[in-house]
Amino acid sequence: MTRPTTDETISSPGVPKRARSEPGVQSQPLYLSKKLPAARIPATVRLLHAIPWVLVALPALYQLVLLATAIAGRVGYPYDLEWMEGGMLHHALRIKNGEGIYVPPSIDFIPYLYT
Repeated sequence: MTRPTTDETISSPGVPKRARSEPGVQSQPLYLSKKLPAARIPATVRLLHAIPWVLVALPALYQLVLLATAIAGRVGYPYDLEWMEGGMLHHALRIKNGEGIYVPPSIDFIPYLYT
């Protein structure tokens, strides 16, 4: 293995070699440039920016808790919850089987549109 001469530059695999000091060429490629440190934002300003988000998030989280409570209470319930639930189940089964739910009434199926 030969040693590189002074004109060659060693680079890692996949990283292009840097250009030597040519006019108009940066010493570091753009993707390797270092970012300036971010300015510290005072805690009171950060808190004031967070308050609207918290005010929006709390009711949304409350609604999710209510939904989870309702679902948990109904999952194990062995009976229909309302008089149309069986029909909705039948409609869902027809959709799953690729059948229409808004078809002319027949002996086998009468959609809610006609009742």
